Amino acid sequence: MKLTQNFSLEELTRSDTAERKGIDNSPTAEHIHNLAELCENVLQPLRDKVKHSIRVTSGYRSEKLNTAIGGASRDGKPTSEHCYGKAADIKLIIDGENKSEILYLSILEMNIPFRQLLWEFGDNETPSWVHVSFNKDDNKKQTLKAYKDNGKTKYSTI
Repeated sequence: MKLTQNFSLEELTRSDTAERKGIDNSPTAEHIHNLAELCENVLQPLRDKVKHSIRVTSGYRSEKLNTAIGGASRDGKPTSEHCYGKAADIKLIIDGENKSEILYLSILEMNIPFRQLLWEFGDNETPSWVHVSFNKDDNKKQTLKAYKDNGKTKYSTI
């Protein structure tokens, strides 16, 4: 099922971990609606600008999948926007080289609406990947950088 010209439901729900562990990662109609909004408002405009395929490394995650990968949660309930179809982790690979900084900077330059934009790990030149979330009712445009401190993921404001 196509969500936009260049993004499909299949790529926004595919998970090697879910396949390997036999976890059902099927979204509800509400999750599909949210994924479509994410694609229409963020991913497709970004794809149109960069003129290269954008690799979705993680899109929708069922609650069980989120737990299996150690995704964000509090008191046993998922807090990750991936679980609601409102977030995607994306990468840009050009000629075999990670150029994900182009995605991060383009989102800011284009003034694309987002709730959170995360520079995930990597170094000061390029993130390993970019996390972007969209929530039409709460696009606070929070920009953060993820890093490891004593094996724990922490975030600093950019």
